[in-house]
Amino acid sequence: MDLFEPVVRSRLYENIVHQISNMILLGQVSPGDQLPTESQMAQQFGVSRTVVREAVKALGARGLIDAVPGKGTFLAQPAAKKIARDLQLMLTLEDYCMEDLMVMRRILEIPTAGLAAENVCEATLDALTNDVDRMREALGDGSDVDVAGFVEWDGLFHADLARATQNKVLRVYLPPVVLMQQTAREMVVRVPDVAMRAYGFHERILRAVRNRDREAATAAMREHLDQVSDDLKLVQKWTPMRT
Repeated sequence: MDLFEPVVRSRLYENIVHQISNMILLGQVSPGDQLPTESQMAQQFGVSRTVVREAVKALGARGLIDAVPGKGTFLAQPAAKKIARDLQLMLTLEDYCMEDLMVMRRILEIPTAGLAAENVCEATLDALTNDVDRMREALGDGSDVDVAGFVEWDGLFHADLARATQNKVLRVYLPPVVLMQQTAREMVVRVPDVAMRAYGFHERILRAVRNRDREAATAAMREHLDQVSDDLKLVQKWTPMRT
């Protein structure tokens, strides 16, 4: 029995995709950078414009570039929703449960809060403050919560907290993990007391980060995630997030 399959010659456009992907991974290009025109790339790569079009289409499907009509093609910013969708697809195939996700959140977010308290800059602190202020506005008087708004600013707070750590890996991978829980979160914060408790914990985390108090930030995040676990038990049947 043969161990290997015959090698198939790669299509030309795949070589272009490989080159550009590697340039992104090596930091030779950055999000927002504009790619050369189609004709310029065809000349530089020594291929036809049709091949370049196929490569651009493949890169776009992977979420690596954005084509802006009339302006050109640009390297895309990392898309949290796309990463979340891909992660959820893989985890669904493994039959994951919400508690598995909560374990991952504890592993990532508790130390993240402490690291944010140590490394936060003024600009990110302003963003975190704005997130919490908007959560409070979404609460209203507590009788008619703007659920979608509250959950959106809740998620942005956690994304900004990851940004406050100044750790590039956490900035990319933490927001999608939080985002994967969005549908279940929307279901439970319809209970006013749940939203109010969540707001209180975010306020505590913000205060600890503002005071550069690592221990207080870590403790507040731990208690917040314990509360989230309890609240999510209110959901009888988990509904996967759709994006």
